[in-house]
Amino acid sequence: MISVYRIYLGRSWVASGEAERLLSLFDELPEFLHAVVSLTDSGSEIETSDPVQRRAAVKVAMTQAHVALIWGGSEDPASEWTEHELHVAETGFRRRIPVLAVVAPGKEPASPIIRRLADRTMSCSSVEVARAVQELAEAAAAQRRMELEQLSISDARDNRAAHRSIAPAVPDHRDEERRLPLTEIVAAYDRLKAGRTGKLQSG
Repeated sequence: MISVYRIYLGRSWVASGEAERLLSLFDELPEFLHAVVSLTDSGSEIETSDPVQRRAAVKVAMTQAHVALIWGGSEDPASEWTEHELHVAETGFRRRIPVLAVVAPGKEPASPIIRRLADRTMSCSSVEVARAVQELAEAAAAQRRMELEQLSISDARDNRAAHRSIAPAVPDHRDEERRLPLTEIVAAYDRLKAGRTGKLQSG
């Protein structure tokens, strides 16, 4: 269970002037503990038109987010940023960040492309948006836990297989049994040789 939901707030919400109204809806839900992050208001990474730098700025802001909340309505005031945000949420991290597209009051739903890329598109309702944030974040966290458990099981299985494939060295006693009794052979040879020498001398 996530205790505090970290939300990335899309650039268009800030540029539209609607961000404060949206966030005030969350304040009506004291049990909904959340922390909101967004791009800075100014800076070289904001003022540049280079898509690589812009996506890098979005990635930095979105890094710790459980859910990305983007502009889901018509008349997007910063549509190029919305495109960057969708791209970063989808491909910028090891695991995809869920996307919630919220339609501002008085706006029509966004293009079919935005609605298809977002996990959910909904109107600006405090209870519904908060519930969607919780459900998307918890589902993503459960998926990560399942992946980690599967990885742990797989690692344990690989370790067991590796131990089985390396058989412990067992001394082969058969080598000792096959070894010739050299000491006895040398002693017998010496006795034989001594006996022959004695016979020659007596003859």
